[in-house]
Amino acid sequence: METLVRIAESLGRFSSRFVPSAFAIAVLLTLLTMALATGWAGAAPPAVLDAWGGGFWELLGFSMQMALVMFTGYLLALTGPVRALLERAARVPRTPRGAAAWMAFVSMALAYVNWGLSLVASAMLVRFMVKRRPDVDYRLLVACAYFGLGATGTRACPPPRRCWWPRRATSWRRAWACCPSTGRSSRPSTSASRWPWWRG
Repeated sequence: METLVRIAESLGRFSSRFVPSAFAIAVLLTLLTMALATGWAGAAPPAVLDAWGGGFWELLGFSMQMALVMFTGYLLALTGPVRALLERAARVPRTPRGAAAWMAFVSMALAYVNWGLSLVASAMLVRFMVKRRPDVDYRLLVACAYFGLGATGTRACPPPRRCWWPRRATSWRRAWACCPSTGRSSRPSTSASRWPWWRG
């Protein structure tokens, strides 16, 4: 455990010293994209700037959706019943390790309901838990609070599955059988649907 703590502290010092802020990374990636578009793809600089500026306005609908999710999640987390539940949840863990595991579990459970609620309510739960257990590492609890978003954000993407088509099937029929969005096998509505598709 002490070895993990030393590794985490060294990584934290490295990140705080050398890794730039999120805004600086966004600016650097923007400049890199513009340089690649003009130098490698051969696009004209005015066209690149026009695409860059127009791209912001295409994200207005998505930005409004994310803002509403965050706003409604914050209001829901501030209600009396939810606040009382968070205070009761902060009393459950008895040890520092149990507090970290419980924080991750609550964050994932809330993320299944609403990711905005998980983001806000988990942050509030961290505050309640630190007040009740000052011996818990605050940074670890914050990382566990964000764990729910990463663990449940990919839940809708099932693992790829094998498409059970006979070996004599052509490549386009095999490609048609595999649904890229779900990873499940489906037969096209052609004469191939009469084949014994259950045989590998």
